[in-house]
Amino acid sequence: VFPEEKFEFEVNLNKTNGTVYVVIEKDGREISRIKEKRILDDGVIYERISFKEPGDYVIKIEDNSGTIGGTIIHVNNVEISLKEKSARTFVFSVTLDGQPIDRIESLVSLNNGQPKNFTINNGQLSITARLNKGANEFSFLLFGSAYKVIVDNTHEDATETYLKYGIPGLILVVAVYLFARFSRKPVYVIRIGN
Repeated sequence: VFPEEKFEFEVNLNKTNGTVYVVIEKDGREISRIKEKRILDDGVIYERISFKEPGDYVIKIEDNSGTIGGTIIHVNNVEISLKEKSARTFVFSVTLDGQPIDRIESLVSLNNGQPKNFTINNGQLSITARLNKGANEFSFLLFGSAYKVIVDNTHEDATETYLKYGIPGLILVVAVYLFARFSRKPVYVIRIGN
């Protein structure tokens, strides 16, 4: 199970002592209590549950007599982070519960563009892309869940650098040259011997 993924939970019960509750706990704290119906003979409880955070969850079935059943659900922790970037190549680290993911495909899009398929090898995903200036959002679709990584682009490519500094620099050099050329006035010196 992954965060935000729907988990289908079905329990067959005999007669219960009062109203049945599905209780969800994480780290010893109750985070949800879902009221079900009273089961008079045999019955089924069916719930679709999603979890927001990774970790281990305890799901208990309770009635007036106490806990009558339960299970433990592990919600996987997928982490994606920018490991390195150089020019237009971006390498992301991708782990599942702290372990590198290997030979898994992921759909990746940049700034809500058209998604492309990439393969994760040894916990790394290498993408070649041209980023916009400022914040850029890489969206990953992996194991049915969406993950986003923001990459801030402050790098200027050569064209931008020449346009930003080259034209003003050229104008300055031409201005100094013209000023120096026109400011030259002939200087005559008369020397009288000793």
